[in-house]
Amino acid sequence: MTIYSVLLLLFPKAFRDEYGGEMLYINKSLTRPLWAMEFSRDEGLRKYVDDFTPPFHKDSPDYNRNQDSHAIEDVRRWYDYWRERPGTGDRVNAGGVNIIFSDSNTHFRGEENYRRSGEVDAMRIPKDGYFANQVMWDGWVDVARSRALWDSVFQAPKSLAARRLWVDEPSAGIPFLYVRTGAELSGILRMQNDSRNADRVLGDVRGIIRGVGLDRYWPGLSSAVSAPEPSRGPTALGDSAKGIPLDAKPAPMRGAEPPPSRGKPSGGAKPK
Repeated sequence: MTIYSVLLLLFPKAFRDEYGGEMLYINKSLTRPLWAMEFSRDEGLRKYVDDFTPPFHKDSPDYNRNQDSHAIEDVRRWYDYWRERPGTGDRVNAGGVNIIFSDSNTHFRGEENYRRSGEVDAMRIPKDGYFANQVMWDGWVDVARSRALWDSVFQAPKSLAARRLWVDEPSAGIPFLYVRTGAELSGILRMQNDSRNADRVLGDVRGIIRGVGLDRYWPGLSSAVSAPEPSRGPTALGDSAKGIPLDAKPAPMRGAEPPPSRGKPSGGAKPK
């Protein structure tokens, strides 16, 4: 769990924005963030790979897709949000929220008695949509630009860290906006294995909290931001982590024992 997630869980009121959402449509707004709440509603079973792979499940749209079709449907639906994304006009849509990440025993519409809209199955084995979404979302957050804004454009983090206590509680959401922004940027940098810059940005966040005394309004905020981020560890390859040898010796194969000795050959003949 990232620092940003901890803040969201512990201090939900500080994240209380005016926003809207819908289930089926791509609505747009001029003044508030607006996103769909059920991205990837369709369903497909992981074992139904395509039309030509056993068990040869022909694609059946409307909640009984195979994996080829389900991944294409994810791309098609996400493009609806991307086309109306922020920056394309005055009235925009802010994206979609995944309806379900893993197949589970919730409301269903397909032939099985559980929901199969997930990017992974119930055993957390990736489906084709998992990789399709990785490609679609790559670069959705412009990390380089966000870092440049934080380091060179935004003056508030440094000035807030250097000032005295904040003036009042009703407007304390102003410095908290920089706290949550920095916490999220730090988490993304850490996910990219840029620990040095992640720690630096998180240090700026702690300075803001101390400088304006945000613990007065959100007790425990400093402790939440000071909690160490979990180590991601080496990249996993298969069932074992990269660079970690397995301390195990293969068992001898049955039937691989050398044949028993027959003694010395008779007549003094030398063995060939």
